Amino acid sequence: MRMLFNAFSVALTVYSLLCFVRIMLTWFGGSVSYSPLARVLSQACDPYLDLFRGIPFLRVGYLDFSPLVALAALSALSSVCGSIAATGALSVGTILALALRMCWSVVSSILSFLILMLAVRLVADLVAPNSTFQLWATLDRLLWTPVSAILRAVSPRRSLSRRAGLGIALGVLILLNYSLGWVMRGIAALLSQLPF
Repeated sequence: MRMLFNAFSVALTVYSLLCFVRIMLTWFGGSVSYSPLARVLSQACDPYLDLFRGIPFLRVGYLDFSPLVALAALSALSSVCGSIAATGALSVGTILALALRMCWSVVSSILSFLILMLAVRLVADLVAPNSTFQLWATLDRLLWTPVSAILRAVSPRRSLSRRAGLGIALGVLILLNYSLGWVMRGIAALLSQLPF
């Protein structure tokens, strides 16, 4: 029985990797998107990925987080199978800890993505403050909703420059990501020790 769950865990991990490659290929246009490899990956991965594309709250402005949630679900299933393969059993506490880790993984990935985009935009603003490069305008549109929400929460009455707003939002997200990660790891450790 353990070998079966171990094999299933490995298969889910391989399928996750294939889905990740499929997602990355969609970012490139032209011949890469229509290559034989892309077509095979599309046939293998798109039916699964499409299950998550229709969930409305996974879209925030121009950002679509459904691929991230789809990969997190595969990771969680792989972890459950790996846990059963390692211990021969699965407790309610372990399931709760895995579910919490999966949810936190999705949230942490979204926060990390936003942190990266904010850092790129802040560096670009420091290096070339008056640049009219189209990528910066696109990033500004993508980041406007989370940055404005953070600034309303932190400084509701004060008007800030774009650079200050980006810096404050970046700092808040870094602090939030690491502090919540520490709390979630502690809760998951407590849940995994439940006797039932």
